[in-house]
Amino acid sequence: MSLLQPEANDAGEEVPGVYRSLNFRSLQDPYSHRSGDTMASRYSTLRASNLETMLNGGLERFYKKYNHLSRKINLQLPTPEVRFENLSFSVQVPAAVGAYGTVGSHLSSIFTPWQKVPMTTKHALQPMSGIIKPGSMTLVLANPGAGKSTFLKALAGKLQDNKQTEIGGEILYSGLRGEEIDLVKLVGLVDQTDNHIPTLTVRETFKFADMCVNGRPEDQPEEMRDIAALRTELFLQILGLENCADTVVGNALLRGVSGGERKRVTVGEVLVGGQSLFLCDEISTGLDSAATFDIIKALRTWCKTLGGSVIVALLQPTPEVVGQFDDILMVNEGHMVYHGPRTEILDYFEEHGFSCPPRVDPADFLIEVTSGRGHRYANGKVAKKDLAVSSEDFNSLFCQSSIYKKTHEAISKGFNEHQFENPEDFQKAKSVANLARSKQKSEFGLAFIPSTMLLLNRQKLIWLRDPPLLWGKLFEALIVGLVLGMIYFNVSSTYYLRMIFFSIALFQRQAWQQITISFQLRGVFYKQRPRNFFRTMSYAIAETVVQIPVNLSVSFILGTFFYFMSGLTRSFEKYIVFFLVLVCFQHAIGAYMTMLSSLSPSITVGQALAGISVSFFLLFSGNIILADLIPDYWIWMYWFNPLAWALRSNMLSEFSSDRYTPAQSSKFLDSFSISQGIEYVWFGIIILLFYYLFFTTLNGLALHFIRYEKYKGVSVKTMTDNAPEEDNVYVEVRTPGAGDVVQTKARGAGLPFTPSNLCIKDLEYFVTLPSGEEKQLLRGITAHFEPGRMVALMGATGAGKTTLMDVIAGRKTGGRIVGDIIVNGEPKNPANFSRITAYCEQMDIHSEAATIYEALVFSANLRLPPTFTEEERMNLVNETLELLELSAIAGEMVGRLSVEQKKRVTIGVEVVANPSILFLDEPTSGLDARSALIVMRGVQSIARTGRTVLCTIHQPSISIFELFDGLLLLQKGGYTAYFGDLGVDSVKMLEYFESIPGTEEIRPQYNPATYMLEVIGAGVGRVCASLDAELHADRDGFLEPARTPGQEAAAHVLAQPAVQFHAHVPVPVVRHYLRHDVLPVVGRQREEDQLAHRFDLQQHGFHRCDQPHDGAGGDVRRTRRVLSRANVKLLRPAAVQSVAVVRRGAVLDRGDCSVRDD
Repeated sequence: MSLLQPEANDAGEEVPGVYRSLNFRSLQDPYSHRSGDTMASRYSTLRASNLETMLNGGLERFYKKYNHLSRKINLQLPTPEVRFENLSFSVQVPAAVGAYGTVGSHLSSIFTPWQKVPMTTKHALQPMSGIIKPGSMTLVLANPGAGKSTFLKALAGKLQDNKQTEIGGEILYSGLRGEEIDLVKLVGLVDQTDNHIPTLTVRETFKFADMCVNGRPEDQPEEMRDIAALRTELFLQILGLENCADTVVGNALLRGVSGGERKRVTVGEVLVGGQSLFLCDEISTGLDSAATFDIIKALRTWCKTLGGSVIVALLQPTPEVVGQFDDILMVNEGHMVYHGPRTEILDYFEEHGFSCPPRVDPADFLIEVTSGRGHRYANGKVAKKDLAVSSEDFNSLFCQSSIYKKTHEAISKGFNEHQFENPEDFQKAKSVANLARSKQKSEFGLAFIPSTMLLLNRQKLIWLRDPPLLWGKLFEALIVGLVLGMIYFNVSSTYYLRMIFFSIALFQRQAWQQITISFQLRGVFYKQRPRNFFRTMSYAIAETVVQIPVNLSVSFILGTFFYFMSGLTRSFEKYIVFFLVLVCFQHAIGAYMTMLSSLSPSITVGQALAGISVSFFLLFSGNIILADLIPDYWIWMYWFNPLAWALRSNMLSEFSSDRYTPAQSSKFLDSFSISQGIEYVWFGIIILLFYYLFFTTLNGLALHFIRYEKYKGVSVKTMTDNAPEEDNVYVEVRTPGAGDVVQTKARGAGLPFTPSNLCIKDLEYFVTLPSGEEKQLLRGITAHFEPGRMVALMGATGAGKTTLMDVIAGRKTGGRIVGDIIVNGEPKNPANFSRITAYCEQMDIHSEAATIYEALVFSANLRLPPTFTEEERMNLVNETLELLELSAIAGEMVGRLSVEQKKRVTIGVEVVANPSILFLDEPTSGLDARSALIVMRGVQSIARTGRTVLCTIHQPSISIFELFDGLLLLQKGGYTAYFGDLGVDSVKMLEYFESIPGTEEIRPQYNPATYMLEVIGAGVGRVCASLDAELHADRDGFLEPARTPGQEAAAHVLAQPAVQFHAHVPVPVVRHYLRHDVLPVVGRQREEDQLAHRFDLQQHGFHRCDQPHDGAGGDVRRTRRVLSRANVKLLRPAAVQSVAVVRRGAVLDRGDCSVRDD
């Protein structure tokens, strides 16, 4: 069931025509009822046991019923009016930003702490004012680093407020300040970064967020319990994640859902919270344009139905996505340059001298103009010398506009009833006061114990889904126990001190691992705790309690083997004491390491502190230096040391047994400098338990009060870039053979290399699911990639783009690969293939302390063969810098570069390996339109040197899309939807898709990349009717399309055994048919006498028609001639708008095609 389809709510809302042409089942259409329906029957109590029944009628109807029910039980969603007046934010940063730190400078700062580093003020947000109306959709347009994330954090109340920052102005939520209300329950912020626990599934991530924020379903009002129970499933459906709901989220090291799906998980984790003001920061990163449209459309439906407000910051939004918003807010270098109605923004800029030309996306035009690069859009209404250039200029123009004056006037009047169209809207906005802070109201969705148990269950899943860690700990305990037992097998009592010391001290090494584990989860904690998912102490307790079963098992295995092999007293009582001491020490030292991770700003510092601590614990344990020999000024470390307490307890326990006489015991203990009595055995255990509780409490306090989050919202001016504006493919392409060594050295290539033709044929990829079942991800993909050409690999989110590129590049270590990969006419040799290819990851991972030049030189020295001289290597590095327009900033440290500059460095690091084939995985993700264009022009320059370039890309603008020479388009399920040239202005690709039945022609100034994704049914949970026929199995096991009764006669007339059609139709139209040897004949209504498709008739002596269309009626005339020889006449060619399938003498007709016997 498709639960989210992009249809208009009313006549005033424009929806792309291609959506309407695909005849989607709409969830946004207003529901209709018989005239006899009453209000009570329309708005049911939403009592349903399954989601399909609850959503019967569509998403908008569900929201309306939910809204009515909320009012009925007095749980109505507050819809705030947000006002910000003179909002500003500044931060203190070191003044010497351009200086590089050295070993000498760091040592100097250590020995001269009185010399303070000079600081300067950076203004992330300049004073700005505006109003966010209830029930409105606002789009924030800005370059990366311009201040949009800071603005959203300010509205969410999440800006850092300390001595280095300053927040100015005022933000009011329906007249109330953020400190006066529970802002977390009112505002939900979707972060830029996708920070999740990688081993949890998508459903578990949503369910955890739902339970933490909303509580248990059984605790809800009776009328809301069914909705609460299905809330997780609802948002899985809305975001199109139902197919991957049981897949782990994954991360850079663990394969999970795709990048676009992970972004939707980030959005859904906030949506389940049920706040009434949603702030979304760059939620389109990694999503195709159709999926972005669907999500924004769902937010608009929620917004208009329930009255909530949505503010979304997007990079490279398509015009269709922009059209869903009511207002646009533009920020550049911290200045607000526009905030007003979407419908007036182009007129506003045209009035000030800038006009948006055809075939340019309005969002790209607006970003480029406000960034000071809009002179080429000047329309002559304003003299060039008077055109606004800087952000200050645009801010000054906006403050003088009538739009700003109206807003300023409304702000000055304050929050009152006269500004709302009806009293009900005012009361809903005023209901924000119900969220006023109170000691009687809990800010958490669950009580302390249920919340702690929920966290404990999550921690249990995290540990259980890391088998290497669990089995590694147990196996290590077994090996260490056996080795220690053999080393100290039945040794004399004089060795007992060091023997027991080693058995205890080794647990410090295992506890050291906890620092890495805690740091991996700390980012998720920093995200979830400010949203009041749980109490800090609940998290700290769950984090340490979950280790108890593991610690007990490790202590039992190691302690048992060691104790009975080493010759210690074979007494059950003494063994239990020994085991208890090991367990208590293991818990104490584990809690200590966890505390260190919370106190440390980075994992490096945490590991260093752990190393120092372990060294002191070992040194002052009473073994290396006996207690009597420790200096007085260090004796405090001996009494604080948990290792010393554990060692002393076990030694006292052992020598208090009946095995030793009192004299012997006293002699041995005195020789070990242990003079305490037997009571210190249990006193030591109590001290270790106290340490465990004490360190756990300190860990909770550190997590609660300390936040090591780097501030990234300061706008930094970067250096300006000087960017100038036959049937078998293997026979048709001439590729160099094994004996034909053809080397090229084009301009910018630096070193000679062998151009490579890369071909794939019938490529399929299978993975094995945990159930043992095989799942096919790629299906029969055939394509070829030539030198000097740049091919785009595109498709719906989760269609298999990255999977295909990984399979071709040889980066898939698991799964089963079927098909051929041929390089220059020879089967791919993995060893040689890796030398001629380079792969640019989506993530830019570099050494932040290295300069751009050093990063490229380091890569060249490691990856180029030793046959190249030093001069040749440096020439290649320099020419790569020139090729990617990095020469001017080659001396900059990588850690200080912008996102776009880092992306070019990533590409450069790969190019200096002198590859013949370059793979790039989403090089434009997270970039604005101009930065993306700069990166892709650099990639195009690389392709023009004679290299083969294959690049996955999401949401390209028209200008970026037309930089590519070819396109490989994948459809959901791993099918090939298109492969071939784009042509000038994408004309070849457009002609192909426009020939598919049921699709409309592309509209003027429409982005071809967006159009093709819509045609193939990309999006969230979308099923395209023209691509997925309604099939059912017949008695013989064949699949047939469903037929209407009126088509039975036509099928009977055409049931001639001798007639078989083999139509060369677009792959997406027949993907289901081809899998079952059912071949369609496709027609479409385009003009009066045009049947725009080719076909093949193998019977009656007719041959395939391979020539292109020859006018309005050429194909129809050929069709009539062929059908007449088969005793079939086409009555109304203008009405043909269907797929007719002929198989085994039976015509299975689908659509309105009328035929009769001659």
